[in-house]
Amino acid sequence: MDTPPSAGASPTGSLGPSSSGEGSEVKLDHWVYGVTPGKGYDIKSVSRGLNLSFYDERLQGFYTPIRGESLQEGKVSLVMVHPAPSLQEVLFSVVGRGPDDEMGRPTFANHTVIAPLASLKNGTLTMERLEQAIRDFDTKQPNAVGDIDALSVPLSSSVGLGSLTQGLRRCLTLAAAETLVTRLLTNPTGRTLLLMRNSTSEQRIRALRLLLAALNLSCGLPWFVSMSDAPTASALDHFQFVISPRGVRADNTWTLLDSGLDRPALPRPGGQALLYSTLERCFSVD
Repeated sequence: MDTPPSAGASPTGSLGPSSSGEGSEVKLDHWVYGVTPGKGYDIKSVSRGLNLSFYDERLQGFYTPIRGESLQEGKVSLVMVHPAPSLQEVLFSVVGRGPDDEMGRPTFANHTVIAPLASLKNGTLTMERLEQAIRDFDTKQPNAVGDIDALSVPLSSSVGLGSLTQGLRRCLTLAAAETLVTRLLTNPTGRTLLLMRNSTSEQRIRALRLLLAALNLSCGLPWFVSMSDAPTASALDHFQFVISPRGVRADNTWTLLDSGLDRPALPRPGGQALLYSTLERCFSVD
């Protein structure tokens, strides 16, 4: 299996003073794509010692796959998740408002962290804490350029994966989730848009986090490129799963799935009873 040619800190992070329990933390490599004064959009800051070329190729061309008018409206807040080349990590990105450029114009920023799957699977590292650590860094160091320290992310005591899906049933129905799972099993390369009508960006981000915890961490399905909002038409084909408050113009490779679906739309494939029972347990967590 390929291993990242990183010359510094391990790309999967290194534990802080203690390795488990509340109060400990993990140091994770990360980088920021945004506007540098006098230069424009590019990679503006990178973890010290990280060989970014191993990871950067996964996001090249669609670091900020969002409409320009969204920025003007001040409505930029979304999460993207990509499997890393090693398949032992995922790239977790928060896309939001960056600092104004030298002309006072609003900008986008994409802040990506390399998250080890082992820590996500055992529950000591959560996507919620990853997102909060990124947002905290961006608030404290909005103009960071060049080499930066690894991102400090608080850890928690190892918990059952079921607790990581608490509240999932308030985001979509079990029938909608089962339909998505069936589609991923029967058409692994198919693309799905989950329609969450009248939802806020925060609700869509939470739904994506909970769904990934259920489908990938609990049920063990392969990770797929996903986004908590619909991208621009030119970037749409880079994704396999997106959540949107409205339908988007797309080709026939995309299937529209309503979050309020009242019964499964597809028959279950045989031999997957354990997977579907695991999914049901994710929805039973109160």
